[in-house]
Amino acid sequence: ANKVKDDVKDSMDKQRTSEKPIMPSSSPSSSSSTTTTSTPNAPSSITCKPEVNLVCMGHVDAGKTTLVSQFLCQAGVIPPRTMARIANECDDRGRIYLKYIEAFEQTARNVRNQHGESMYYMKAELDTMTVTLSDPGGMKIYINNFIPICGNMHAGLLVVSAASGDFEAGLSLAGWTRHHATIAYHLGLRFLLVAVTKMDAVKWDKKRYDEVVHETTMMLGRIG
Repeated sequence: ANKVKDDVKDSMDKQRTSEKPIMPSSSPSSSSSTTTTSTPNAPSSITCKPEVNLVCMGHVDAGKTTLVSQFLCQAGVIPPRTMARIANECDDRGRIYLKYIEAFEQTARNVRNQHGESMYYMKAELDTMTVTLSDPGGMKIYINNFIPICGNMHAGLLVVSAASGDFEAGLSLAGWTRHHATIAYHLGLRFLLVAVTKMDAVKWDKKRYDEVVHETTMMLGRIG
């Protein structure tokens, strides 16, 4: 009797070990279906160009809008036919020197802040990046445009005029070359491009250019 009892026990043990556990199905459909999950951080096959937000700054009449408009024309953002039409209109009014300013103002997007002041910006699709250029204006009344957008900028374009009197006025204690650079630094803007304009007004004098570069570098160094 003991031998039969032991044989029955051994048989039951073998049956338990041979049974495979039934795993719950991950889908209510049949077991032959396959569920595919996507990885959130999986690399995409679509390559996106980096975006750069650039704000223009500098003293009044330093040539900020003219410089930006020329850049947009060379980048093809402002079509040549549009530029030619605007140039002809300005020439008819005897104001050909305003062609770049009017081209920018006619093609850029105009927005107004809560104080009712206008600001222009335009997006340029380049081969390697997308650049959004903002021109808040250089006069004192436009400071309400400049301050709020500085925190969202990746870099600044400080435009410095080399013309006699313009450069000195911008670097004075009341000049907006100094004020814009100071405000931008304290709002966290650490990347700054400096463009020297109106070199034709000083007959492309290298000595004057070196003076402008030296004095501007010293001013920025004192700010931080």
